[in-house]
Amino acid sequence: MLPNSLQVILDGWDNSAEMDEIFCQVKADLIYLKPSWYCLLAGMGRFPAHLARTGHSPDDLASRARSYCVQTTSQFLDHRAALAALASRAHA
Repeated sequence: MLPNSLQVILDGWDNSAEMDEIFCQVKADLIYLKPSWYCLLAGMGRFPAHLARTGHSPDDLASRARSYCVQTTSQFLDHRAALAALASRAHA
């Protein structure tokens, strides 16, 4: 048998409830911060059935995610170059 607060979280997640409201209901019993619950539940592969039917293969989804990351990261400075620039300024 699951603790009541955990059952409330799982039921809310499985039924696509507004999770902020669910977390407020069980706030006193939360062991993890709210973002951690999203990571835990998603990492366990707990997704409502209607979200599982995307029509895209896992490889396609991974490719789309990779493309998004490449596109997004191109908007930022290269981390190594930024650190090197900081180091050269510090020694100047």
